[in-house]
Amino acid sequence: DEVARDIGGFALGLPAFAAVLGLTRASYARGDVRSPTIVAVLVALTTAGVATWLAEVSAPDWRIAAIGAGHAVAQTVGAVVLVVLLLRDLRRRGAESVDDPAGGAVR
Repeated sequence: DEVARDIGGFALGLPAFAAVLGLTRASYARGDVRSPTIVAVLVALTTAGVATWLAEVSAPDWRIAAIGAGHAVAQTVGAVVLVVLLLRDLRRRGAESVDDPAGGAVR
């Protein structure tokens, strides 16, 4: 039961983790290396803070699951921040800045 609970705590963050990976690559494709780096630091700090707090306030049997839940919260925050930054960049630059691999601009 404990192992399933612990895996479940970490599994909560799996969609957000995948989103962060994909959105990071989308940022790189747009030539933005700075934003995903800052978000990665933000996610690491958020994970440390939230996971520590949840582990402290949880029952001993739930501490590992709580750490997983803290990781899930941090990854979700990171995914939301990256979506906001990418959308803001897309609106600012407009569609004409998206390069077509064939050589033209996609409009």
